Amino acid sequence: MTPWADVPLPNASQSFPNGPLPDLPDNIWSRILGYATHVHGYNYLELDDELVRLSEQEKVNVTRRHVVLVSKRFYHLGLPHLYSSPHLSSEEAADAFAAQVESSPELAKLVRALCVQSTVPLSSPLQIHVPLVNLVNATDDRIQVLSGINERVPAGDMVRLERAVQSFTETLSITPRTFLNFPHLRLLTISGGRGTELDDVHQDALPQLEYLNLADAGPGMFQLFGSMGLPRLRELGFHIADAEEAFGFLQVHGAKLDVLAPHGHPPDGAELLPLLSLCTNATELHLLSVDLPQEEWKRWNAFISFLKIYRYKLPALEEFRIFHLRWPMHE
Repeated sequence: MTPWADVPLPNASQSFPNGPLPDLPDNIWSRILGYATHVHGYNYLELDDELVRLSEQEKVNVTRRHVVLVSKRFYHLGLPHLYSSPHLSSEEAADAFAAQVESSPELAKLVRALCVQSTVPLSSPLQIHVPLVNLVNATDDRIQVLSGINERVPAGDMVRLERAVQSFTETLSITPRTFLNFPHLRLLTISGGRGTELDDVHQDALPQLEYLNLADAGPGMFQLFGSMGLPRLRELGFHIADAEEAFGFLQVHGAKLDVLAPHGHPPDGAELLPLLSLCTNATELHLLSVDLPQEEWKRWNAFISFLKIYRYKLPALEEFRIFHLRWPMHE
């Protein structure tokens, strides 16, 4: 049995009843099953956020499990849809899934989106040490896949990963080579880690990266990404407390940014380095983590005054956006 999905593994001697099914080619059945289970193949529809959310619904996964129980033929046709966006509803299921794909390279190649239900607590990060070369979406920071893919990807294989949110311990060394095998990565958020081997420059790493969030990144990470070319980078998220490190990064990449997303506020007594003057083409300024309790009005007013004075440093600015704004409101 597959402990995470509760369906039998392939068995050549097992006989499934063949119902009155239309005699269609496998490629037609595969497309039908893909639409029926909300898992579209690489040539059908892109794997977007809506497909990932659908995969978290139990009814969708019930359908996927039922498909593989119809017959031997449907087992093999339905297996890619079952494994493409696995429904991991417990820590035990997550561990069982990791063990299974690590022991089966063929199953590992089927995985496209990977996450554990948000309501399921994990006692420790789930590490998968296998090259998930067809993984597209890895936005659950409790699942660590980057190092497993990078260290074990077969020579010549193309890694399809497009979106990744990864959390590392601050003692884990991250080198520029870590990102060489991800030519399609467009969104990357990193927490923790420690940039090392910073002289090992790889200008051609991450050629498609558009969004980079280093708001919780560890020391040396700004310098690490600053050494890359990042020709398509358009948005940066960072913490104001890291303004000094971000300054060096923006000296290299600031002019290409459309969106600047600062988090938090500078430590007491710290001066905000002139970051805005390095981002003259930015059209949007996002404040992603602003809390405005009553006692912090002075800090908020100071920021508004700062923005008024230095508005000229953002000549292309068209939008000023505040997310998750909380303050006392009265009718």
